[in-house]
Parts: sequence; C-alpha cells; structure tokens
Amino acid sequence: MSDIDGMILDLHNIAENRNIKVAYRYLPDKKSFIVSRNEKTYVCLDARLTGVDELVQLTHETGHVFCGISDEYTPKWLDDIYERKAWNWAATYLVPYKDYSAIMRDPFVDNDEEAAAKANVTVEILHKARKYYYNLGLPVTKAALEYAYGKIEQLETITDLPTLVDHDNDITENEKHFSNRHVPHRTNKTQSQKQYDISRIKYSDYVKIMKQPNIMCDIELAEELNTSVAQMRRARWYFRSQGLPVRQGELIIDWRQWNY
Repeated sequence: MSDIDGMILDLHNIAENRNIKVAYRYLPDKKSFIVSRNEKTYVCLDARLTGVDELVQLTHETGHVFCGISDEYTPKWLDDIYERKAWNWAATYLVPYKDYSAIMRDPFVDNDEEAAAKANVTVEILHKARKYYYNLGLPVTKAALEYAYGKIEQLETITDLPTLVDHDNDITENEKHFSNRHVPHRTNKTQSQKQYDISRIKYSDYVKIMKQPNIMCDIELAEELNTSVAQMRRARWYFRSQGLPVRQGELIIDWRQWNY
C-alpha cells in the first residue's frame, strides 16, 4: 500500500467513526460534494478520481465535517467561510507544519512542484498550507526557515542585495504597479533616482532595526531607516520577493517551538 492509499484509508476510517457514508459516483460537473440530510452526512466523490486528486478531494470534504456543511438555505457569505475553513483544514491535515518546514529546507527541493510531489499533495494544497502558516506568523520561505532552525546564525551577515534595478529599462511591471500603489504623491524623479532611493536601504540595516522590540509600526521603522514609509515598503517588498524574512516575528522569535 502506498502512502497515498494509506492516507485515503485513514480518512475513510475518520468518516466511518463519525457515521459518514462515503460513495463514489460519476459526477459530470464537480469532483466531490458533501450533503447532510436527516442527521445523516454523505460524501460523494467522482469515481474517476485517483491518487493525489482523490486524496485532496476526500480530505476537503472531510474538513467540512469539522468546519461546517452548507445546504440550500446557507447564505453565500457563510458558504464561502465554510469552504475556506475546509480547505485550510485539508491543507494542514495533509501538510502539517513539521512536514512543510522539513520539505522546504530540503536542499534537493528546488520548486513548489517538487515540494508538492514530496508531500503527496497538489501544488494548490501546498500554497494553501503556506498561506495559512504565513497568516499565523510562521516562517514559510527557505531563508526564513533556515534562520529559524539555526542554519543562518545572523541575518545581518547576509550579503546586501543588489539594487532593485540597474537600468531604467529593466524595471518590471510589478515594480511599477507597486510604486504606483504606495507613492500617491510622486515627484518628477527619474526611474534611476527612484531605484537609488530604494537601494540605500540595506537588508542588514532593515533586519537590525526590525529586531528592536520598540519598533511598533512602519512609521517608526521608516524614521529609523531615515527614509519615507513608501520607500521602506518598496524595499520590504523587494526583500520579500527574494525569499528573505521581513516580519518582526520571523526575526526575533525562535520558531522551532512550532515544530509540531
């Protein structure tokens, strides 16, 4: 029996222990659904599902048992909440944080597709697990996890990143969009002058100041960096895009206690 088959069997056991009937039928327009009638709950899966797809859908529908089941009278806003919670339940059940952190720190895992394959899940589930753990304040990038587990002793020793852009024509659409969002009162500076402002904020300085417990908001951080809030936020966005930890919790707390 493969690991996937074993996990599917475990979910069937969970359903059986809660008197939930799991059936496989041909579903032309959906992969699975769950329904509760007369105090009985039924989970139906498309009979064509196999392997990882079957595991993911069965886990999601099992999550509804713990997070809420919709019916024809459920308002859409509540149905959306049930769906989100059920997907979060499925993601954390299939990819516990202990497994997620171990996979992301694996030097032989180079991308999300390889990480998802190693976890026996889809890339979508991996992304949902990552978002859930990120919202909890846990480190999720490779650099943040290596720092949390002691492989990087001092983030201040990381070589400072290159400038955001080297030439005017190299600025990306994402960077333009970010600049437009966060600098509502722009001056007539050239793109080179703007990128120079960003490059003045060194990652080592950013880390040193963020690790100070008295820094409570972006305004105080920008003042310590001797720059504007908009420039600081653009620099932080750039550091995050490089996979580096940027949140205060990631930088000052030993996250190894979350290795559950």
